[in-house]
Amino acid sequence: MLDITQERPYSKMVMMINDVLAGLKIRGVCVDLKDNRHYRIYSIKLLPGQRIRRIESQIREIGLALKSFSTPTIEVCAEEGLLKIQITTAPPAIIKFDELYEKNKHTQPPGLLQMLLGESVDGEPIWLDLSKVPHLLTAGSTGSGKSVFVHTIIKNIEKRSDVLLYLSDPKSVEFNCYSETAASIAFNYNDTLRILRHLVWEQEERYALFNSINLRSIEDSPFAVPKIVFILDELADLMIYDKDKNNPDKGLLEKLLVQLAQKSRSIGIFLILSTQRPSIDILSGIIKANFPGRVACKVATGTDSRVILDRVGAECLAGRGDAILSAGPFENLRFQVAL
Repeated sequence: MLDITQERPYSKMVMMINDVLAGLKIRGVCVDLKDNRHYRIYSIKLLPGQRIRRIESQIREIGLALKSFSTPTIEVCAEEGLLKIQITTAPPAIIKFDELYEKNKHTQPPGLLQMLLGESVDGEPIWLDLSKVPHLLTAGSTGSGKSVFVHTIIKNIEKRSDVLLYLSDPKSVEFNCYSETAASIAFNYNDTLRILRHLVWEQEERYALFNSINLRSIEDSPFAVPKIVFILDELADLMIYDKDKNNPDKGLLEKLLVQLAQKSRSIGIFLILSTQRPSIDILSGIIKANFPGRVACKVATGTDSRVILDRVGAECLAGRGDAILSAGPFENLRFQVAL
């Protein structure tokens, strides 16, 4: 436990949060404090009988007292017996992808399709193996960093030679610069269907190939075929038309996405869907069920956060790439997206 009677740089801040907790009649004490970039993490040891729900209900008051730039978020660390309150001490700092990659490329963990996403609140690099997810939903409002996250994934792919990239950009503004990187780019509903039909065909061809050579999964022979990543930047625009009764291909987009998501992992095809509108009419139950990986940047409401993460919290983020990752080995991990 920190000895706040000694002169330490953080002693005043520890005393401050202890006073805040006491003032709110929360029975707990700060035992550790850590700063990294624009984050500050208070580790709180709760006394017996203190309910976490009570702290959650007063988190805005805690943020106000600590002068946090956004509503604090809470992480329960049961294995440590601690509750960690994360606040933002300044607007989110820029983490340059190239610098972060060069610094950490030699410590890349083993995995079929590792992607460097950014940096955790503790200052650790966040590597995510897409093959373990295997399909990802990302959401965030304007200015949240959602599009930056998508570009960061593409930047990772550009550093590899074993991935074919397919893109869908219905707004025609995000992916124009990747004409030499991507195998194909769609800019409207019909072109997106064309790519998805091709990927379904590729899926069946790969299953036939794998059966002929007695290969169960691409993980057993990582270079048997190129990995494929398909990124759809704004799902809402396409889903609205996909549900239009005047659309001759009504429902086909969702059908093809689900058909791919259900079977494509073992033969090396991975999907990432992105939207500014994480509402239930856009992210249907069958889409969510087949896209278990989630990245939430700042959203407008707690309802939106529940749709993308199945919990509140994303509405409390600071924007500009401040995000929550729930995918693979990570569960509700807060991190800063690399630019």
